[in-house]
Amino acid sequence: MKTMLRKLMVYVLTFFILMGSLGEDNSYARSLEATFGMLETTLAEKEETIEEVLEPVTEATTEATTEVTTEAATEAATEATTEATTEVTTETTTETTTESKKESSTTEAPKPSTEETKEPASQKKEDAFTVENVDKKTMYATTSLNVRKGPSTSYETLGALSYAEAVTVTGKVNDSHWMRVEYKNKTGYASGKYLSDKKPEVSTNTSSSSSESKVSGFPINYSDSTCKITITKEWFENAYVYAAHITFSDYSRFGTTCGKGSYGSKETTTSAAKRVGALLAVNGCYSAPNLNYPVARSGKVMNDKNCWVPAVYSRWNGKLMSAWETGGTPGIAGVNLSSLVNNKLVSDTFSFGPPILAEGSIKAGSDGSRAQRTFIGTNGSAGDIWLFVSDGRMNDGKSSGLTYKQCARYMQSKGCTFGVPLDGGGSSTMVWKGQVLNAAKGNQRSVVDFVYFK
Repeated sequence: MKTMLRKLMVYVLTFFILMGSLGEDNSYARSLEATFGMLETTLAEKEETIEEVLEPVTEATTEATTEVTTEAATEAATEATTEATTEVTTETTTETTTESKKESSTTEAPKPSTEETKEPASQKKEDAFTVENVDKKTMYATTSLNVRKGPSTSYETLGALSYAEAVTVTGKVNDSHWMRVEYKNKTGYASGKYLSDKKPEVSTNTSSSSSESKVSGFPINYSDSTCKITITKEWFENAYVYAAHITFSDYSRFGTTCGKGSYGSKETTTSAAKRVGALLAVNGCYSAPNLNYPVARSGKVMNDKNCWVPAVYSRWNGKLMSAWETGGTPGIAGVNLSSLVNNKLVSDTFSFGPPILAEGSIKAGSDGSRAQRTFIGTNGSAGDIWLFVSDGRMNDGKSSGLTYKQCARYMQSKGCTFGVPLDGGGSSTMVWKGQVLNAAKGNQRSVVDFVYFK
């Protein structure tokens, strides 16, 4: 900056000399030179001030960097240095704010409080959650249960516990039902809602009444005046799949129901089947009230919205159809649900996920991992519907489970041209005449809706 001022002074003096405006005593030149000399002196003083001001800031920053090893504290020190440098630079150009800037620039970089950084010995911070250590103890899965990398379903799975499988619990996530567990020499997290201190009873007979049907083998064949049902158990791509093919002429026999007959209530599949008098039932699509999907159950509207859902059924024409955004059935997709029910076009909705099979082609975009699955399909004919449940995650000691694409391939093998997934995992249950067919042993998971044939 001094060089620039000197050049300016030379230019001004030269200008006056050329214009002949200076007297013999060169008073104007001397006056200008004196002025510029004062400016140079002021500049030198400001530079010294900058050095004096920056020195304690540098020391403060060094001290903060030495004492504070966390990334957040380092960032704080850097910000303090940047702010101080900016303020000092402003100080050299704005005379009126010199003192206030100087005081601000010499403020020491903030240091983290020992109170804030010190953690109780019984707690450990992991990512954005806090885990309280507990004495190691053995707990048991009360259903098939995912073990994840963190305490939320948004984390990737490390694997799954089968029913009654033991796991070592080492901690509890604060303000949460999630537990930290040791799983195959790794640290994982599992929902404490489905862990018990007591080992569940392992029984292959989940019937609550001696009058309930016992299944001795497959295939299961049933027929009456308006229906024919065949249920098979097949090994498909490393998982057992239970497939129920229903052909029927009385379309009102097929439908859906809410848990306990009330929107948002929960019960088990066995309980729901008994309540509605179903021959066959599976868990539904989990259309809980908080999800705010359009919901109709056996001709009754539970939540009225425009009908953008993966699939619908009509008890008046016996067809399972699409009402998705693209490829939906004309006159149904996007139309107000109560209007569709009143006009006898839709009686039941299915909202778990988009079609995985449409027009005979696999549409599963997100394949998902292998797991227990429940899904529903059709060949497009009236009164012709398939219900499927697969075992998985070794809940039966053998089955790895199916991905969505595998579900779609299996439906294709049965002649289906359209199909959607229902709720899966530990919810997957198929009940025939009160008997659970798949490996959903012990305490069944209570869910909010069901698909049945009675």
